[in-house]
Amino acid sequence: PQLARERLSFCDSRGIIPRALERLLDYASRTPGARCSCSYLEVYNERVYDLLGATGFRGSKARTGGERGLDIQEDRANGVHVPELARVAVANLDDVIDLLWRGALNRAVD
Repeated sequence: PQLARERLSFCDSRGIIPRALERLLDYASRTPGARCSCSYLEVYNERVYDLLGATGFRGSKARTGGERGLDIQEDRANGVHVPELARVAVANLDDVIDLLWRGALNRAVD
């Protein structure tokens, strides 16, 4: 956990995502019964990939969706969503930061 905090040692210059997540997780920690989970997707060449998925892609990468990518769906119950997208339970900002770093390692970089 401390290592994750050190990754954000530039506290005053953090972007909107870490700040928003910190606020959301703080609120959830004070709300009885609240549970939080995270997903991380990438849209690359008009295809959607799961950056936290367990299925291998491009060698040791953990991107899921294969060469065709994942499907985006829309319905009344769930709105716009990606059904196959991994959802990982998180309890605090350190958990989220670890997932962001894990997902970032799986992004396509050309």
